[in-house]
Amino acid sequence: MLYYNIPKSEIMFVAAHVRRWKLRLLCGFFLLFSADLGAASPVSAGAAPSVVVSLNPLHSIVANVMNGVGSPLLLMSGSESPHSFALKPSQARELQRADAIFWVGPELEQFLTGPLKTLAKRARIVTFTRVAPLLAYRKQGLWIHSEQHAGKPDQAHGGAHDHGVNDPHFWLDPVRVRDIVPEIERLLSEIDPANATIYRANAARLIRRLEGLHRQLEAVLAPVREVPYLVLHDAYQYIEARYRLAAIGSLVLDPEVRPGARHVAGIRRIVAQSKVRCVFSEPQLPRSVLSAVSGTHDIIIGELDPLGAAQTPGPDAYFQILLDLAKKLAGCLRIGEVGARSLIKN
Repeated sequence: MLYYNIPKSEIMFVAAHVRRWKLRLLCGFFLLFSADLGAASPVSAGAAPSVVVSLNPLHSIVANVMNGVGSPLLLMSGSESPHSFALKPSQARELQRADAIFWVGPELEQFLTGPLKTLAKRARIVTFTRVAPLLAYRKQGLWIHSEQHAGKPDQAHGGAHDHGVNDPHFWLDPVRVRDIVPEIERLLSEIDPANATIYRANAARLIRRLEGLHRQLEAVLAPVREVPYLVLHDAYQYIEARYRLAAIGSLVLDPEVRPGARHVAGIRRIVAQSKVRCVFSEPQLPRSVLSAVSGTHDIIIGELDPLGAAQTPGPDAYFQILLDLAKKLAGCLRIGEVGARSLIKN
């Protein structure tokens, strides 16, 4: 064995060079890895896309199409009203990282208009009011003698609603919702082609389920088609038009604006003439306006929930929301048809 007497200074010099080269190699690997991540597609193979949906009923529809791949994020709970909702910082961050965003549109969710432009720059966005065929808002709060059930396009609302002339509450008609399912499936398949087969199968299954729901609602609502009623605000014409119900008007034209004295007088007059027994409130909106009709007639106050405040978000929520709404409509109207005594709860 040979031994060399190497000066200590040379050993330290060599060690220093080794350390520098190790550091350079590590930095090089890191930069290569970072560049590879930056060049990757928005949805990598095996990963679920990041999807945001604004409203509970439509979140349920998207969740059905994504079943088995991932779960979309719900932006607004069913107990919150889009008419008064404010975006939270954590929700703004979700919009920034989203691959896809589904919302109703500016006609209902004005609070999202700005954030979608400034925050959601990398997301593919579907505006449902640009996809679903819409009805025009009705001209006034009292629709008796009007042709509201025909859903004709000449029924412009005349500016009573500040958010536009078209009614965005299309999800209350399962037939129209069925028609938007292919658009959801198409977008998800484009951003996540690895799971396109799953999205296609889920969409077909969902369409069959929506057709079954339509038949259920027809059976529940057919017996009470001729019974007149009032709603808190004009949000239900899609279910009324589809199942030919006899709604005669709304207590307010816009949930953000209190009714005037003339409108209240007109409501009281038409309630008396039409023998209305049922008036429906909503959990997301104040009930104070119900005093317009509760003072002089035996009125049953029911509650309709178009957003699913009591429903757990997920694939079943939409079906529960629509069935619950139909059953509450039919239940109150059956009582009203035989002239029940007032059940008003203060």
